[in-house]
Amino acid sequence: MSSERSQSPPAQTEAAEIARLKRRLAASQEEVKELSQGKVKKTPTTVTLGRGIRRLVSLYESLDDLLQAADDRQGDEDDDGEPLTEEALTKKQESESRFASFKVLLQTVPSLRKSLGDPTVDIDAYLMQLQKGANDARSDDVRRIKEEVALCLNREHAPNPPLNTKCRSDRGRQNDITAKLLCPIEYDWSNEEVRNGIRAGTINISEDYFLRCFYPHGQGDPDNVEKGFLRSGLLIKTYSNIFISPSSSEAFVDEDEDGSARKKQRLNSDSQKKATKCNVASIIGMDGRVTPRSIAYAAVLLAFNLTDASHWMEVYNRFDYRALYALVVDFFEATSGRAAKKRSNDLLKWWSAQIFPHHSSASINTRKSRNKLAAQRAAWEPNV
Repeated sequence: MSSERSQSPPAQTEAAEIARLKRRLAASQEEVKELSQGKVKKTPTTVTLGRGIRRLVSLYESLDDLLQAADDRQGDEDDDGEPLTEEALTKKQESESRFASFKVLLQTVPSLRKSLGDPTVDIDAYLMQLQKGANDARSDDVRRIKEEVALCLNREHAPNPPLNTKCRSDRGRQNDITAKLLCPIEYDWSNEEVRNGIRAGTINISEDYFLRCFYPHGQGDPDNVEKGFLRSGLLIKTYSNIFISPSSSEAFVDEDEDGSARKKQRLNSDSQKKATKCNVASIIGMDGRVTPRSIAYAAVLLAFNLTDASHWMEVYNRFDYRALYALVVDFFEATSGRAAKKRSNDLLKWWSAQIFPHHSSASINTRKSRNKLAAQRAAWEPNV
């Protein structure tokens, strides 16, 4: 009889227990090794998941309003198709805009759909945590861009005294530098009467959103507002500061030829790898693509931080920043006409190339080689 068969049941149990403990020890050692190498990713908290919402989904809407828009959308399927009044049409358009935000929300926070259908989840508490993360991120960005805008303008214009990085009280319409950037392209800021009129409030610029800060060198064409719109170096710097890193924003400059912005120097490989690994864009899953809502987010933060507002406000000096946000989003998402859509798409591609110059889609990158491999394999298959 073999020694294996001669083992008593207690001995077999002991051997099995020893083997189990060895497996547990090996697993624990591997876990410790991965932790020490930083390979194990911590599960993000709900608050952390919410930090991308203001940046990618909606700068102003509450999550409750977005969920309500989704519910309203289901109810609209039963509409009788009767003509709408102007007021009802406006409400419907607002609801559709919120529903579009809701769809982006589901992409930004994939776990939300499952949580909404899980009876064990306290959905009110869950949404509250997401909302906290969203608003905290916005507050952090407003504070950081407040400082970075001042630093950037101080470097470029060398005002004396320099702009305060900690507060906005020395900015706005009374400061020549920031006032010019806040001036719509329709008005000639070099004209003293225009400057005085804007500062006195006799020239109302509160409903004109094509501001000079969005155009390269602060120059735009009132008869062709799309030319150069959202291509200013200052806006690119603001965006890069929010989504990549403060150091990356220094690598952009306005061009003279086509009025765009580009990198003026290449980052060394180590700093490039470090920035790509842990930047906001990577953390919130942007996958190398600039989105319309993220551009609108940066545009509002830039324009707001050029003012002398003491704290975050939706409307300041009669200028509606919520409306500015909607305008930029609709510039991309509510475009009518094939040529206009192409221009919007080309602008998005240009933005992505500026912000993510080293990103490429693996599926597109390997398509040619995959097709060639498949064709050659097919050719070498034996004839049946």
